[in-house]
Amino acid sequence: MAGIDPITVEVVRNRLRAISREMVITLIKTAYSSVIYDGKDCSCAVLDGQGQLLTLDAGLPLHIAPMPSSVKEIIRDFQGNILPGDIFMINSPYRGGTHLPDVLVLEPVFYQGQLVFLCAARGHWTDVGGAAPGSISGKATEIHQEGLNMPPIKIYEGGKPNESVIKLILSNVRVSEERAGDIRAHVAACKTAERRLIELLDKYGLEKISEAGKQIINASENYVRSVFRSLPNFTASYEDYLDNDGIQDTSIRIKATVSIKDDELEVDFTGTAPQSQGPYNVSKAVTHGAVVIASKILFDPYGPMNEGIFRPVRVNVPEGTLLNAQYPSATGGFGEVAYRAIFTVIGALAQIVPEHVCGADYGAINHCYITTKQGDRPSIFYAYPPGGNGGTYMTDGPSGLRGPSSGDVALQSLETVEALHPVMFKSMKFRTDSGGPGKFRGGLGQYLSVQVLSDSGGLNVVSDRTYIPAFGVFGGCSAVPNEWKVLRGSEVHIIPRGKAVNYPLRKGDIVVMGPGGAGGYGDPLERDPAMVALDVEEGLVSQGHAEEVYGVVLQADGLSVDRQATDEKRSLLRSQRRMLRPVKGDGADFDRGIRVLRTSDKVSINGRQLADGELVELASSRSAAPLRFRVRRDSQVNAEQAILDTEAWGILGCVEGDSVELRSIEQRS
Repeated sequence: MAGIDPITVEVVRNRLRAISREMVITLIKTAYSSVIYDGKDCSCAVLDGQGQLLTLDAGLPLHIAPMPSSVKEIIRDFQGNILPGDIFMINSPYRGGTHLPDVLVLEPVFYQGQLVFLCAARGHWTDVGGAAPGSISGKATEIHQEGLNMPPIKIYEGGKPNESVIKLILSNVRVSEERAGDIRAHVAACKTAERRLIELLDKYGLEKISEAGKQIINASENYVRSVFRSLPNFTASYEDYLDNDGIQDTSIRIKATVSIKDDELEVDFTGTAPQSQGPYNVSKAVTHGAVVIASKILFDPYGPMNEGIFRPVRVNVPEGTLLNAQYPSATGGFGEVAYRAIFTVIGALAQIVPEHVCGADYGAINHCYITTKQGDRPSIFYAYPPGGNGGTYMTDGPSGLRGPSSGDVALQSLETVEALHPVMFKSMKFRTDSGGPGKFRGGLGQYLSVQVLSDSGGLNVVSDRTYIPAFGVFGGCSAVPNEWKVLRGSEVHIIPRGKAVNYPLRKGDIVVMGPGGAGGYGDPLERDPAMVALDVEEGLVSQGHAEEVYGVVLQADGLSVDRQATDEKRSLLRSQRRMLRPVKGDGADFDRGIRVLRTSDKVSINGRQLADGELVELASSRSAAPLRFRVRRDSQVNAEQAILDTEAWGILGCVEGDSVELRSIEQRS
């Protein structure tokens, strides 16, 4: 085999990356779905002939692991029948995909009679059929209600379109002329890559390019393994919850036990809830991707994206659980589940890499579809507004922006939306006090208000984190959760738990999307008072919040810090924190899906007695992230004690004689 020098390997790596970027540019410039051409909800990749990822340009990081997984499903189904001029399509979540609107198109690249590369383009189509316009419903109970579920199929054979298959697809989607344009855009992206890859092969030859591909993958694998080797062997667990599944008002637990063993990261999701009845489920490929994203965030944020980053990561996901759902479960809310899995893993790892973690982000893609008509033509406006990102050990979290879990997916431009749909944007502003308090504050959520101009319409919402808020770390506090409502004149209609399907809209209604804030980092009473004063001046924090949460008292001008009064207020707030002594109890009990904390029936916070079933969290100095519970009041429990089951005791790292802080996080929205 011909030798290849390191410089050429690096040139080839960057050339492959440039090709995947050019694919994305082609897809964005030619797509008909506005969520692709304006929102950039798409990803493109180049893989080798065996389906190993060489490079990927991901608008949405959650596409990373599902990309090679879907490609390998196509290879498996068409082994021996992948020929020059063929083009394939797939969107099935059970075959390595995400949710049905994310459609992948694949083209093989042959050189000198050999299958050398595979080019893949995945994009979010505005509609793929199903019960709800937009193909994402907060009330779906099986995948067939969500749209066209496509296994690997050929849409081109021998360079010619398979018209019968394409007609079948277009007959089962809304706004079919736009979807026809999306198909052409995906094909164009793949054709662009094919031309560039042939040029690359002509320049360096098949042997050198094949060797470069192996070295590119091996280099990434070796680097990630070296990072894991530099850390102590370690095992920890954490858990977090989804509000509910849209069908039952029961929260859904995700539990992760994370281990670093020599040069590998192992994550075991045993203990996670069974697959849900609603659309909040994901495939194993998505779960693997969530773990890889958590690993990238903490250990390798700047490294290249290829097969090598997967190899040191081991994931165990019991079949039939929320994170390895089986047919025919619905998967429209896959992003909400994956976001929660990412930060559950980060919560477990936070203790050993405190300078790499942040508070949990707003925690949802926040799918929002406003469906209307322009004359006889249906109109589907798809929004997915971002919220806050977590505070870090040295900075406040960004506000109203995509986080590392959601990548480059952008808000569509307001002008484009208003030109395409009968809606008008009324306001866009940060949600004051929504960021989780901390030494470094979590980013704020926002309010985005859209008025309906057509005579009637419908609203579909698939969201989460409207009840259980994003958590803080290392003493940082939880944020204000997501919120959804419709303003109709003087009436305010709340969308319960951020889930709706075909909610009727009238002309003049204002849909208010309210993504939440993110968790803080560090004790809010240690925040620089001057930073709090600046937050008040800029409208990010109210003066009352500054005083009662941060302990910062401002002078009469509302701008200058009263240093003496601030010192006194902070001393008072510290003394008022509700500290309890944890006591190890027996096995775990759950109330509406959330772990139970047994407390005295006399326990109170700031003079207010807690209610049975109230949502609280316990923060321990031995655990980076707090643990969430529902209170169960018990007259037999000492007023200074908190009875923890053995699993919760272990997650918080408690030892005899510890104290933990009790905080209420109920009714923050």
